[in-house]
Amino acid sequence: GCEVSIATSGPVEGEWDLFRVEQVLVNLLTNAGKYGDSKPVRVTVERAGELAVIRVRDQGLGIPKDAHQRIFERFERV
Repeated sequence: GCEVSIATSGPVEGEWDLFRVEQVLVNLLTNAGKYGDSKPVRVTVERAGELAVIRVRDQGLGIPKDAHQRIFERFERV
C-alpha cells in the first residue's frame, strides 16, 4: 500500500549472492511497508569505491538508537 521508487547513479557491477541480496531487500521492503505508515519508500543503489551500497529508506518511526548495534544480527528483532 505504499509507493516504492528506485534510483541509481549508474551500473553497479560485481559478484553477488543473489539469494542473500534478495532476502535482505525483501525483508527491508516488507518492514518499510509494514511500519512506514503507507508513506513512500525510496531504494537507492550506488557505488562507493569498491563497494555497492543499497539503501532502503522509509518514513516510519525508525529504530531506537539503542537497537542500532544489534539490528542486523541473525534472528534479531526490535
